[in-house]
Amino acid sequence: MKQNKLFSYIIMSLICISFGFTGGYFIGKYVPNQSNASLQTQTQTKNDTEYSQPVIQISPSPIPSVFTHYYLLKNENDVLKFYEVKGDEYILIKSININSSVLPSEDREKLKTGIKLSDKEEGFALIEDFSS
Repeated sequence: MKQNKLFSYIIMSLICISFGFTGGYFIGKYVPNQSNASLQTQTQTKNDTEYSQPVIQISPSPIPSVFTHYYLLKNENDVLKFYEVKGDEYILIKSININSSVLPSEDREKLKTGIKLSDKEEGFALIEDFSS
């Protein structure tokens, strides 16, 4: 009885191992049918015999922006403007005149390109800091 059980374990193990090797072989040859994948053939020569092997080249698809909704604080000609940004739409929330020459150069550079913020309260706090 013990020998039959041991024999069946060995047979099952060998079957699993053989499926692992052959499954890996077939999976490695799988070519996805994707619109952004292009299939080319790479030819190699070994011992005067040519072998062809498919090569898959996948071009990356654009990644959507992490911030689809955010707030933007920006200095435009000494006018500090606070926007709510939804996709491509810029909604002006508040604008205030400032003298940007008195601000530190680091802050002027940040405001020139615009400071992205995640909430409205943070923007109002920065407006107060920059205008005082």
